[in-house]
Amino acid sequence: MVRRIARLKLVIGSLLVMLLAAVPLALAQDGGALPDMIVAEREGFFPEGIEYDEQGGRYLLSSLAEGTIFTVTDDGMITPFITEEELMSSVGIHIDRERSRLLVANTDRAVTEGGASNIMLMAYDLVSGNRLFAADLMAVAPEGRHFANDVTVDAEGNAYVTDSFSPVIYRVDVDGNASVFAQDERFASAQFGLNGIDYHPNGYLIAAKASDGALFKIPVDDPQNITQVELDIPVTGADGIIFHPDGSLIVVGSPQTVFSVSSSDDWATASVVEQVTLAQPATTAAIRDGEVYALFAHLNQMGSETPPAAFEIVRVPLAQNDGAGETADSEPAVG
Repeated sequence: MVRRIARLKLVIGSLLVMLLAAVPLALAQDGGALPDMIVAEREGFFPEGIEYDEQGGRYLLSSLAEGTIFTVTDDGMITPFITEEELMSSVGIHIDRERSRLLVANTDRAVTEGGASNIMLMAYDLVSGNRLFAADLMAVAPEGRHFANDVTVDAEGNAYVTDSFSPVIYRVDVDGNASVFAQDERFASAQFGLNGIDYHPNGYLIAAKASDGALFKIPVDDPQNITQVELDIPVTGADGIIFHPDGSLIVVGSPQTVFSVSSSDDWATASVVEQVTLAQPATTAAIRDGEVYALFAHLNQMGSETPPAAFEIVRVPLAQNDGAGETADSEPAVG
């Protein structure tokens, strides 16, 4: 009898541990406390882009190494979502919520090692993952090297794609027809030029230039009228950018820094109001319930003999998320 009671206690204890472990995930899924960090375990897939799918309750990650688009849930479960041969290296991704689409900047990263350029914009149904179109950006690209990096969409469903190796932004309409939207020597760089891009509901794009930390404002109805946003300090190493629901612009930059940038004159000028130092370099960020989540892509380990086995999605402790609204340099985020 004593042994039976002991075994029963052991079973009950194990069940309690399992239930307690599930509490944080259940809270997050039910709209409670959100996780500070999610770990996706898949060796060497090197995610570069991230979006949060509110309807699906999942993160979407791109993959520089595989091209495949993956889903990741709060418990770290990683599942291939979109897999096809034409996905070479998936870079920036963007959810077009109005049309339930996922847009993917698709690049042959062999160009970084002297290979030929090959860039595309892919569009997929957000629920089924079925392909809607594949727009060949090389058909309209100027001469030179090309690297399709990031993508956003305007109110009419037109997509805009940055090119990091040529001073160009491409436009792709809802039917997949591509054209050169804007071309300007101010976008040019001997290193990585244009990187992150996002659309403002007032009818313009903000594009970030990685090499010098500049931001550019480009009206969608007047792409010749390009202006550089006058910043109080450069957003160094600007990579991914995303507008926060409060109107600020979140810029993932370097060294290991997330900037919160604010403007009071419709992005003619802007100021960095907060900087958070991350534990590791990040590529970009997603917004979930007003919280900012950065992606640790471990790109410095690409090509190594021992690629990382896991990649982290980390909540960025911005003061604006806590209602503090203070300008501060925060402690390093976990990771």
